[in-house]
Amino acid sequence: MDWCKTSETTKCNLEAAIVDVREQYGLCRKVARTFPMTADTLNVPKLTSGATVYYPAENASITESSGVWANIGLTATKRACLMKWSNELGADALFSLADTLSDYMGRALGIREDAELINGDGSSSFGSVTGLDDTGHVATSGAGSSWSDLTLANLVTTAGTLPDKYHAGASWVMSRQFYTQVVLRVIAAAGGNTIDSLGIGTTGAQLLGYTTATSSSTEVCWFGNFQDAVVFGDRSGIEIAVSDQVGFIEDQINIRATSRYDIVVVTEADGDADGYVSLNTTS
Repeated sequence: MDWCKTSETTKCNLEAAIVDVREQYGLCRKVARTFPMTADTLNVPKLTSGATVYYPAENASITESSGVWANIGLTATKRACLMKWSNELGADALFSLADTLSDYMGRALGIREDAELINGDGSSSFGSVTGLDDTGHVATSGAGSSWSDLTLANLVTTAGTLPDKYHAGASWVMSRQFYTQVVLRVIAAAGGNTIDSLGIGTTGAQLLGYTTATSSSTEVCWFGNFQDAVVFGDRSGIEIAVSDQVGFIEDQINIRATSRYDIVVVTEADGDADGYVSLNTTS
């Protein structure tokens, strides 16, 4: 077998499949505002205050407004997956094995992005990402201590808590378990024609007229304009390396997938409310 040709073919197949699978399992890149990074660091300008409306008299000077800008600093951190297969197994079932490994790697990368976005505590365990759950945002409490206690009124209150300026382009972020156990339950309980307006849209799952994105996270429920609230800096996409040298003695083939990026949850520098809110249980 010509290993050089085979490894390049496997690399191309894996890279395309991993990207595809990662998009299926993860939601971070779907809801965040993404910036390509040409270096390991990137400063993204953010307008913290802008034009002020005045009421000048006739022939009087108009008071000038000055935009105030802040910087959102992105620093790319490497994430990596490494998997092995035996040379015999690769020779016997190369393409199906590539599909299997790409699914595992893509799933792991997508799930990890969501974990960082939502649960990140700023530590190295989360790539130094501080996520949605750790930024002091506005949180509303539901009717009880479990998901079964949550009601449609709790979801409506959560949506109504978001400041007006963020409603254009807002969406829901929740786990798939929360969507099936809570949202589908309250939609079904609404009954009649309201089930259409509450939960079915032309662009997929919706709730109260807003698109719903489901994640692998087990957190409860978030609502906001994540294009304004989350910045995603993509440094390298996914890079694949295939080698039969490291595991030469064991006759094993190594496949490595790496991705460098950063996620920043934006908070309002001027003390205004953040661009998202959450719904929590009482405990």
